Amino acid sequence: MSSASTPDFRGTLRRQQQRRSNAPSLTHSTSQYGLSAQAAAPPPLPSQSAVAKKDDARTSDPTFDPLERAGRAINDGILKDNRFPDLDFLVQQGASTNYSLPEDPSWFPFQRTQILTIPDSIFAQYNKTQLTTQMGLFPEIQRAYITVDNRLYLWNYLNGEDFQSFSDSPQTLLAVRLIPPRPGVFLPSITYLLALCTSSTFFLLGIDTSAADGTFTLYNADMSVSVNAMAIKCIEATKDGRIFISGNDGHLWEVMYQADEGWFTSRTRKVCQTAGFGELILPNWGAAVETIEQIAIDDSRKLLYTLGSKSTIKTYHLNTPTTINQLITYSFPSMLSHISILSANSPLLAPKNTSIISLTPILAAESQRIYLVATTNTRVRLYVRAIKSYGPFAGGDTPVNNMQVIHVRFPPDQQTGQYAVLPLLKCISPILDSKPTTLPFL
Repeated sequence: MSSASTPDFRGTLRRQQQRRSNAPSLTHSTSQYGLSAQAAAPPPLPSQSAVAKKDDARTSDPTFDPLERAGRAINDGILKDNRFPDLDFLVQQGASTNYSLPEDPSWFPFQRTQILTIPDSIFAQYNKTQLTTQMGLFPEIQRAYITVDNRLYLWNYLNGEDFQSFSDSPQTLLAVRLIPPRPGVFLPSITYLLALCTSSTFFLLGIDTSAADGTFTLYNADMSVSVNAMAIKCIEATKDGRIFISGNDGHLWEVMYQADEGWFTSRTRKVCQTAGFGELILPNWGAAVETIEQIAIDDSRKLLYTLGSKSTIKTYHLNTPTTINQLITYSFPSMLSHISILSANSPLLAPKNTSIISLTPILAAESQRIYLVATTNTRVRLYVRAIKSYGPFAGGDTPVNNMQVIHVRFPPDQQTGQYAVLPLLKCISPILDSKPTTLPFL
């Protein structure tokens, strides 16, 4: 076979490839989708220098500069909050007395920036006080409240001049509380309620804060309930509007209200959550009643705490929207027993001279184990842990059933043990006649 008759396959392939490359490219259009069957080449990626020039141009723009700085500040704050340890790691089992008190005033946690004087017209009414007066703050509406006998004054402490008064109560006001309303009962413009209590009546006032100038209007909600001979001293409410009150009878009551009257229920009524009907009507022969001095609510865990006059702490679970369930009764002798196990004995915790005056719930976001901080009249703070014990008599559906003091924090001014029980520090106010508050040392 001669070489001339042998086909040149490689040359043929080269010629076919050349013809295909020189032929015009055809695009098959699919008109129903508006797309081309031939994929377009991706655009080239911008170089790093081009991206840097674009960022520099945006940063140099005065419009973006404050926004970027604000964004960085928010991100830094979130990172710092996430790095902050849980309270369980900061408060270990035992006792502590060491404090890092700054010497430079610029590092103090609180600084006085302004002094506002209460209006002279309110002081003139105060000078006419016959029975009692109280004072406190409502930061939710940026007001300070002042009661003078049967009159209530709401003072705007931001500008120091404006105030509103309520004087329709025929009796002396014994307790005042700002609470959120129950959903679906009032108009949307009623954002808060004022719960007022006299010696015989508990009633509600609606607060309309829809005005753009910062003022509000008080409305009579026409909701009241008799509390005759109960001497109500504590009013507390949950975030969803459940109202709890307590007085000298030692029981925990709930004030329930609704928009309209029912077949067998009135618009406003009170229900005792800690005793049955028979226990309420039968006299308490010879037994001393431990009155409730404080109500504290932890909405994050749906728990309610009461502090008795004998320093007894009771824990209730808000298990349903209308009922509660008692979980724990933690007596003061039991606390002292647990404190002795921690080797935290001190004259500041002598049983005869020590009592608990305040309860502060710890939210679940701050600690998973520590539920409560109890403050004594000697300025000692007791960190209380709540757990669920398992056994034949332990409740199956209760969140916790046992309490124990796990840490004792002594005050910074009495670390040596040589001490004198001083009166509690009170807020500097000429018309304050309420429970003293202690300084919040950490």
